[in-house]
Amino acid sequence: MHAIAAAAARQYCSSSSNNNNNSSSSSSSSSSTSHTAAAAGKGEDETAARLFQQQHNKRHQQQQQQQQQQQQQQHQLLQQQQQQQLTNYRLERQESSSSSSSSSSSTSHTAAAAGKGEEETAARLFQQQHSKRQQQQQQQQQQQQQQQHQQLQQQQQLQQQQQQQQTNYRLGRQES
Repeated sequence: MHAIAAAAARQYCSSSSNNNNNSSSSSSSSSSTSHTAAAAGKGEDETAARLFQQQHNKRHQQQQQQQQQQQQQQHQLLQQQQQQQLTNYRLERQESSSSSSSSSSSTSHTAAAAGKGEEETAARLFQQQHSKRQQQQQQQQQQQQQQQHQQLQQQQQLQQQQQQQQTNYRLGRQES
């Protein structure tokens, strides 16, 4: 009877020791897993932030390139318009000069005076149109700059929101 009781006691002690070892091993494994998960989460957050910054820089670069192209196109168009207007103006003067030379001397003096007045009027109109186009271009550039500024503000707000979400995500993982 005593021998049976002693054998049962030994078996119980051995089982309890095994359970304690298993519990300690499980606790150590759980702690190691939580550290690994935290490190992985931090790495994912850093990767997401880096990708967002790269995309932001790329969008900004594309906007600048588009603006430069638009400005170049506007400048070329303005030059073409000015050249065409000058060409038309010269042709009109040649026609006016040839018609006045076929008239009498008194008429030619009158035509020359009239031609000079027309020339001044044409030059003044040309200058007014040129100033008006410059003003329109400046207004367009200001509008584009305002739009870019608004877009940058929106991107900054989005970035702040994402950073806040990442912070909340980290805090939530730490609490869990």
